[in-house]
Amino acid sequence: MVGNNVSHANNKTKRVFYPNVRWVSVYSQMLSKNIMLKVSSAGIKTIDKSGGIDLFVQKTSNRKLTPPLLKLKKDLALFTAKKTAAETTA
Repeated sequence: MVGNNVSHANNKTKRVFYPNVRWVSVYSQMLSKNIMLKVSSAGIKTIDKSGGIDLFVQKTSNRKLTPPLLKLKKDLALFTAKKTAAETTA
């Protein structure tokens, strides 16, 4: 997004607005490990609101997820499949 810096004398110079993106370590309770993600502050709030990274990834459609989150979604699906297979045999 672009805009203008406006001085007290009303001089306008072009500027760029960048999103607030940070590297964040997020804990996956299902996989019991930390995952490093590049997330905006709004993304962190969305993850917290949805109940954690595991629930957020499972609820979100594949076309809205980035490649690292798609890999996490696949890992979670494999984990739940193994867990249900172990429960049915026990």
